[in-house]
Amino acid sequence: MEQVTNTCPKAGWQFACRNSLLWILTIFTALVGSVAVAVIEHLIFSTEWELREFMSDSKMEFFFLSFPYLWILLLALLLLAAWQEVRHTKRGYRYGLLTIAAVIGGTSLISGTVLFATGVGEGVDANLATKFPNYTKHVHAAKARWHKPSIGQVMGTVVKAPVTTTFSVTDIHGNEWVIITNTGTLTHFIDVTTGTRVRIFGTQESQHLMAAHILPTTVPKEHIEQMKQELYETRDQYVERRKQAAQRILNTHRVPPASVKIERYPRATAR
Repeated sequence: MEQVTNTCPKAGWQFACRNSLLWILTIFTALVGSVAVAVIEHLIFSTEWELREFMSDSKMEFFFLSFPYLWILLLALLLLAAWQEVRHTKRGYRYGLLTIAAVIGGTSLISGTVLFATGVGEGVDANLATKFPNYTKHVHAAKARWHKPSIGQVMGTVVKAPVTTTFSVTDIHGNEWVIITNTGTLTHFIDVTTGTRVRIFGTQESQHLMAAHILPTTVPKEHIEQMKQELYETRDQYVERRKQAAQRILNTHRVPPASVKIERYPRATAR
C-alpha cells in the first residue's frame, strides 16, 4: 500500500467561506428566479386574446406563439443550478432535486408574484425588448405578428420624435417608416416619444404609413374591448373605401373585376 505524503488539511474557515458562498449563490439564484416568475406572469396576463385576429389566423397558433417558453426554460435552469449549489453545502447532500426545486420554486413564485404586482416584470420585459430587437421576435412572437405593413400594421420603436404631423419608427426587422398623422389619428394610452415602442394601424403608402390608430405594445385590459371595436370599425371603413375605389375603376375604365386587387384584412368574427 502506498503511503500518502505531503497532505495539508484545509483550515476550517475555508470550508465555512465556501459554504457561505454557496448559500449566497443560492439566494441570488432564487432572486433571479423571482424576476423570471414576474416576467412570466406579465407575459401571460398581458396576452391580448381579444386582438388575436389582428395578429394570427389561428387560436392554437396564437397560444403557442404567446407561451413564454424561453423564460420557463430559464426558470428551470435556475432551479437546477440552485439544486447543484445546495447539494454542495454542509448537509445539503440530504436534499433531493424535487425538495430543493419545491422550496426554491415556491419562494420564487411568491416573491415573483409580488414583483409582478409592483410592475417589475413589465419593466424588465420592456427594457429587454427595447435593447435587444431579437427579444421581441422570440419572446413576443405573437405580438410581432402585428407587423403586417401590406395591410397597414406596423410595430416598432420611435426613433424620431413627432414633428408637426410626422415621426419615424424602426420596425422589428430594422426598416424605418415615416408615420403620418392627422386630426383623425387616435393615440391610445401612450405618449409618442423617442424610444417608445408602438403599434400602428393605418394604410401603407410605400415606406410611409397613414396612421389611424397608435397603440402601445400592451393595451390596458380594462380598455381592450373598446380598442377592439374601434379597430374593427376602422378596418371596415378601409375595406369599404377600397371596394368603392375598385368599383369606380370598373365603372370608369370597364376593367375586368378579376384584375382589381383588394388587400385582405383580418377576418371579423361575431363581436
